[in-house]
Amino acid sequence: MKNCATGLGFLVLLCVTAYNTWSLQGLRAEVQTLRQELAQQRKTTSLMAKALQALQQAKDAMGKTDTPSAQGALDRARDAVGELVKGAERTAGPVAEWLQEQVRAVAKQIEGQGGQKKP
Repeated sequence: MKNCATGLGFLVLLCVTAYNTWSLQGLRAEVQTLRQELAQQRKTTSLMAKALQALQQAKDAMGKTDTPSAQGALDRARDAVGELVKGAERTAGPVAEWLQEQVRAVAKQIEGQGGQKKP
């Protein structure tokens, strides 16, 4: 009877260990997924900041009637927004669309000042 109880205890311990190992693997996968999501969010935030900064620089340059500087800043904003749109998630989609609208509006203002639109 003692051997049966020992065997049953060993079996229970083995099952608990197997369950813990399985749970740990699941948690590791979840942590990896969260890390990837965090990295994507950081990249998205960085691209948004770059685009907004470049748009502000373009607007400032337009205020000084410095069309070449405004065009250069606008090009940087377009690049950042383009990269943002490529990797945009559901949450970044509306912001990316808004930034695209802002870029178009600034481009029209620059063209209105006599700047040449780049191809």
